[in-house]
Amino acid sequence: MGDPRTRCSQPATQRNLLSRWRADTPEAARPLNANVRAQMVAARLLSVMIVAAALAGCTQRETPTVIPVPPGATDLRQFPFVNGKAFQTDFTLRARFPETPALQHYVKVVGEPWVRCEWSQPEWQRFVDGTVTPNQTVHQQIHMWINPGARRTLLLSTRYYSATAHNRVPDNDNQRVVVVEYFGEDTKEVISRLGLTCPLEAVRSRPAPHGDARDAPPPGSASPAPARGRER
Repeated sequence: MGDPRTRCSQPATQRNLLSRWRADTPEAARPLNANVRAQMVAARLLSVMIVAAALAGCTQRETPTVIPVPPGATDLRQFPFVNGKAFQTDFTLRARFPETPALQHYVKVVGEPWVRCEWSQPEWQRFVDGTVTPNQTVHQQIHMWINPGARRTLLLSTRYYSATAHNRVPDNDNQRVVVVEYFGEDTKEVISRLGLTCPLEAVRSRPAPHGDARDAPPPGSASPAPARGRER
């Protein structure tokens, strides 16, 4: 990951993001099943943060955790937003539905002290986006990790966009991936607000994290001595 301080979005880019994520927000969507409600709320939350990015500029205040992107990622963009309180990575993967290469990748590379929490249902959800003409079908998964010691959260959103409404499966293999790391978060409040189901250790205070998510030990191995100082 390059120096994020040199990758601030320019005003035109911000306007494009604002326009795009307004279109992505399923405010007028018609859910096709009851489980999709939480996914729609999550989509709105993500869109609100993108809108805030366009309004707040791109001052970088925190150094994001170093997390590699999956092999084969295209259209890669990385930038701080929300006045430096978040950092977004987004890209596209070629993957046939219902494959989850992005999720599988981040499960492997995001280790301790990050803790994965369950948000809504793990399966793909779909809804009709009525904010665009013609309407389109969105297939979506949203996943969340939290890092209580560093007061950070990590959101992973994967989506397919189909050109017609009511598609039971996407009509293309373009899996759009958005990863957002939020800084200065009250993780207990986030767990409560989003209704996350997290392991017990997620709600406890933990040591400061590794600056590189790949430095975390593999599952089942002995943990190194707690790092001291602030995360880089």
